[in-house]
Amino acid sequence: MYLYKYYSFKSGNKNIKSYLIDIIQNSYLFFSPPFEFEDKTDCFINAVIKGSRKQIYNFFSNIVNDHPDNKNLSEKNKKKIISNHIEKYKSMAVNKRKTFLKHQYNWCGVLCFSKYNNLKKMWEKYADQNKGVCLQYHFKTDLNSQEKIDFIVEKDDYCYRLIEVDYQSSLPEINLIKQNSIIDILNVLSIKMEYWSFEKELRLIYFVRNNDGSFENWRKGKKVSFENKMLKKIFFGHEIDIKNKELIQDIIQKKYPDLETEDIKKNDLI
Repeated sequence: MYLYKYYSFKSGNKNIKSYLIDIIQNSYLFFSPPFEFEDKTDCFINAVIKGSRKQIYNFFSNIVNDHPDNKNLSEKNKKKIISNHIEKYKSMAVNKRKTFLKHQYNWCGVLCFSKYNNLKKMWEKYADQNKGVCLQYHFKTDLNSQEKIDFIVEKDDYCYRLIEVDYQSSLPEINLIKQNSIIDILNVLSIKMEYWSFEKELRLIYFVRNNDGSFENWRKGKKVSFENKMLKKIFFGHEIDIKNKELIQDIIQKKYPDLETEDIKKNDLI
């Protein structure tokens, strides 16, 4: 299975050039926590907490107990934090509540891909008006046992899931108290507003288990190394600066001798 990631050399005030070069030179994928997504309606925007007083208490209790900063706290202090969370949540406006909940679920990292490398809008939006590149990655197809692109890989200390984004005209309300498993929560990550459908997106969701069985907190992004052979091809935008192209080619020659490259033609885009 081939997945595609679009990159620009520059984007606004952020220096993406060093970021892109670093990714290729050091062979890693960068996973971001959900709250860093560009689309503010993305991930848990319609998440709510509805239930009995006991259910709400247990919900926040799990959040507090799973947080790595609270491992050594006394039960008395944990209860105080739980009560503060509940009171803070109750006093928030609805839009603030959604942001609050979104930040509590930073136990996973998300990396967004596209199913195609020739999408005109993707080259324009994410590859600086065709001046950037598109990286092609290969994932083992034997991991996908279903027709729909949706599979899980589990190891002793980590697991990841690849899901196909489901574009909808409105986002369903999700009561987090009624979520029965981590898979239920991850399903929320597959829902996105319809106006993003041009991305043809798949998401790789990665989470790491601690020794006690809890999940590692992702308050910041994380670099995850990959084998060089996973990066199969680099596509150059038809407006790419020749110096940037030569820079990429120089890295390829030194680090990826078998890596293919291809120039995307304007007429190839759809």
